[in-house]
Amino acid sequence: MKRYFAAIILISISINSYAKEMYRAPSSGDSGSYYVLKHEEIEDGIIKVLTSRTDKGNQYTDFTELKINCVSKQYFELAGSSEDGAQEKPSTPLKDWSSQSKWTSLVTGSSKYDLVQFICKKNKKPNNVSGKKGTDLFMAQYYRPKNNLSPFRKINDTTPLMLKALTQAYNYE
Repeated sequence: MKRYFAAIILISISINSYAKEMYRAPSSGDSGSYYVLKHEEIEDGIIKVLTSRTDKGNQYTDFTELKINCVSKQYFELAGSSEDGAQEKPSTPLKDWSSQSKWTSLVTGSSKYDLVQFICKKNKKPNNVSGKKGTDLFMAQYYRPKNNLSPFRKINDTTPLMLKALTQAYNYE
């Protein structure tokens, strides 16, 4: 019984805690440390992210909440705040910026560029070829159409045996 309660407590702590992942290390041009505190997919290809930036001397921490569109590689700032000292998470509600924000394109080398690249790579889904899943997706990757009439190439004797068996099993011949 004690183990059961201990497990529940550990799970509760892990669900409510912020996972701090560095996505941009300090550099000569910018000595701040950038972290992703939490992220979640809110729509297909749109990820909501909470980030923090702590300056070199840990004098302040900036928090920003934004949406990232991994398809268009753009971001939309939702809210933000600044707090004194190095903070793990915001201690007060973030100020809403969404009414003054718009979807913004990336500038190569910027911290937002690094953030979008980091988040989209982390949340990359398997190749999506016209909604196909599993073996269909596998086959669609390797058997592209030669012309617009046929969805898959005809398999010949040079096709590896395993691929030939898969294709025959799923009637792609």
